[in-house]
Amino acid sequence: VAQTVIEFREGRVHLIVQAQLANMGEATYVFPEDGLRMALPEGFLAFQAQAVMTDQHVEEEPGHGLRIRGSLPPGSVTLAWGFDVPVTGEELSMRLGNPFRTMRYRVISEAPEGLVMEVEGFPRTRRVESEGQVLLATELQRRPGDDALEEVSIRLRGIPGELAVPRELEPG
Repeated sequence: VAQTVIEFREGRVHLIVQAQLANMGEATYVFPEDGLRMALPEGFLAFQAQAVMTDQHVEEEPGHGLRIRGSLPPGSVTLAWGFDVPVTGEELSMRLGNPFRTMRYRVISEAPEGLVMEVEGFPRTRRVESEGQVLLATELQRRPGDDALEEVSIRLRGIPGELAVPRELEPG
């Protein structure tokens, strides 16, 4: 089970990813020695990971994304990390790697007026209200035997101009 939450900040979107990993077996799963790699969107910055009291370690891999190291004993653990992606116009497309066998994946975004969110392969986004705030949300549910969800591709259109990086501050 995983979810990505999108928040808007001046000149950036802030993404928070939570992944609940479950080991349904009887033996401890050990991540590869060099870690399990996961791609993050090109140009990501300000990476942070939530510390956990267990053996899993989420660390940034500059220029690529992140690595998860350690082991996963029988049971489950929730890992969380966040990062920013610069916004330079009214549209933004992002791809996030997903190396886990995922049964349910949800994408939720703040919904400034005019914003449209599409997530490739997911049902059409719907407007929902949570704690008095309007959000855009979609969720994909999988069954055992379904193809793996190897990446999540998110496209945002109609991003209000005040949320984009001013042209004079754009990189390059």
